Amino acid sequence: NTFSDDVTHIVTAVLSHDRVESITQRSIPNDVEVVSTEWLTTSFIEGKLIQVTDRYRLKKVLRQTEPDDSQTPARTSQQELLSAAVTEYECQRPTLLEHPNGNITEALELLERYYQHLDHKQGDTRALAFRQASCTIKALPRKVMKPEEVTDLHRIGKHSMRVIKEIIEDGSSQEVEEIRNSDWFKCMELFTSIYGCGSATADKWYKKGLRTIEDIRQSKELDLTEIQKLGIKYHEEISQFIPR
Repeated sequence: NTFSDDVTHIVTAVLSHDRVESITQRSIPNDVEVVSTEWLTTSFIEGKLIQVTDRYRLKKVLRQTEPDDSQTPARTSQQELLSAAVTEYECQRPTLLEHPNGNITEALELLERYYQHLDHKQGDTRALAFRQASCTIKALPRKVMKPEEVTDLHRIGKHSMRVIKEIIEDGSSQEVEEIRNSDWFKCMELFTSIYGCGSATADKWYKKGLRTIEDIRQSKELDLTEIQKLGIKYHEEISQFIPR
């Protein structure tokens, strides 16, 4: 099977040239450009078909079945492949349900929740930064082996980069583990899992010395809303995952 001679571009949300060929079960001619959805979006914004550059072009990974010391195999670099998975807008980005960098994104999402709790009076700017960094890492098609591979990727700030570097080099982040094991964070996570309780209320309960759901049930000084009473009453049921 081949493409029509009228085909000049293939716009796709998948992550590689090879994957497009696998899905379509067709060989893509050399003169046909395989581009990301970002190229199409930018073309709409510009009002014309823009030039295809490496920013938008999906590169083909060349595989050599048998090693040959006399030749240097042509292949795209790890960073090129990683960068190909990142788009300017999150809605353009395909993200796997199961991705190879769960240890990094779990840490970034914990920091996101931590700053949501900590900054509940000032807004979620810091939390949003970690969420965006996590989304970028989730979109990468393979495991990140070196910090340099993600240094220049979109929406990965200095703080996120510092955490990523520590996880890659040491296996974990000291900052993340200290937060994870802190009494305050554990209580904030527990209390905000109650339906009707946000970070501000959870922090007030913590400052009153409450540490468990049972402490809240037994407290005589809390003026719980009807929604919070229901949230506490059915907390165990609400917290259970619904099977598919």
